[in-house]
Parts: sequence; structure tokens; C-alpha cells
Amino acid sequence: MVGLLRDRRVLVTGGSAGIGAAVAGAAMGAGARVALLARKGGRLTGVADRLSPSAVPVTCDITDLDAAPGAVAEAVAGLGGLDAVVNSAGLFTVGGLSDTDPAAWRAMFEVNVGGLLAVTKAAVPHLCAGNSPSVVNISSMHVLGTSPEANVVEYAAMSVTQ
Repeated sequence: MVGLLRDRRVLVTGGSAGIGAAVAGAAMGAGARVALLARKGGRLTGVADRLSPSAVPVTCDITDLDAAPGAVAEAVAGLGGLDAVVNSAGLFTVGGLSDTDPAAWRAMFEVNVGGLLAVTKAAVPHLCAGNSPSVVNISSMHVLGTSPEANVVEYAAMSVTQ
């Protein structure tokens, strides 16, 4: 993996925790330069500082469709270009269809689908300027199938779109 990522410039959404922070760390360990994007600036800066002084933290709520292009541009400026985007930001709620809270469902949709779209759309012109661009969308095992017993019906519906 080191050969594939050496000197690649990678933007990782959801970079302040969980899978996003782990992906950013692995990419940096393999020689990539990484920008981490997340909405919680304090936690994001802490993760970036732990990973490397060269990590580029960018604070942005990806559900703000007007803010995503500026955040991507900030990441591109910090990295000197862009070769890959890893869409890792996501919300997860547990509950069956009868338990679905419409506001929570909309919030999950805005992050898991809308945010992915906003960041990717903003990144495409920068990616196309580089060589061998890549977009990786982190999804869920629920994209392959779920059951009512799993109690994640509304989340599973969004996993199909990722």
C-alpha cells in the first residue's frame, strides 16, 4: 500500500473520529499527505496534531452545501492539490421503521448522502486536474442487506445510496 499512496494528496471527511481518523492515519502511514475534514474543530485539530504536524485540519459541516466548496478549496490549498477523496463522514441511528424520527432521519440523510455529494462535487474539478484521481465512499455492511431485527432500517436505506 505504501507505493500506491506515497505523495498522494488525500481529503478524508469525518476525519475527527472513528473510521475517518483511522483512514487518515493509515494513509499517512503509507506516505500520503492528508487533509481531514470534520465539523468539530477542536476534536479535529487534536486528531490532526496526533497524526502529524503536516496533517491539514479543515472545519466544515458538510451538510452546509454552500460551505463544502470552500472547505475543499482550503484542503487543496493546504495539500498543494488533490488526488483522492475518502467520504467517511456519517451518522448512524438505531431504530425500526415505526420508531423513525423524521428530523433524525433528515439529519442522517443530509450527512450520509447530501454531504457525500457536496464534497465530491466540489472535489471533482481538483481531482480532474491531477493524475489517477480516486473517490472512495465508505458505506456499511447493511448495504448488502439487513433485517428488521437489526433495528437499523432507515440507516440501511441510506447505505444503499453511499
